[in-house]
Amino acid sequence: MLSTVFGQDIDGTYVGLEKICWKTSKSGKCINTDDFNSKSKWFHQNILKIKGDSVFLDQNPISIYKKDTSFSASDGAFLYFTGLVSKTHTSITFKLVELFCDYCGEFKQKQSDGTLIWIKRTKLLSGKIIKDGIVIDNYLYKKVSYSHKLLSEFPPESIKTENP
Repeated sequence: MLSTVFGQDIDGTYVGLEKICWKTSKSGKCINTDDFNSKSKWFHQNILKIKGDSVFLDQNPISIYKKDTSFSASDGAFLYFTGLVSKTHTSITFKLVELFCDYCGEFKQKQSDGTLIWIKRTKLLSGKIIKDGIVIDNYLYKKVSYSHKLLSEFPPESIKTENP
């Protein structure tokens, strides 16, 4: 356990948002609307579980228009990561490596013998621990009671053998 902050154990499950950048503006700003529905904003609903110095992250694509949330069946990709947590007083860092993904492209690199190897995505998230949860990229991740197992925590056996 990484200890307590504000009198609360930080181990647990948190839910927050992360923008899906469909494209980048000329100024480098993330654009999370698509060309078909410019009113809806796209995000990954991140379910982040902290267990000691380990972290698990399931990312589910959603679109939000005003107060309406639509859950995607395929657009936006479902990504699953695992990694390590480090903490200093009220800041926290998650160093993550992709386990697998659904409905997303995979990066492959051609080796000198012609074979292709899978290049895993990595993700580094930094946040601030506050009384109400964890703030990452200006989005609050609230601690929740979540009884479901995360796929990143218990990946299917076929995934473990398909993606070495």
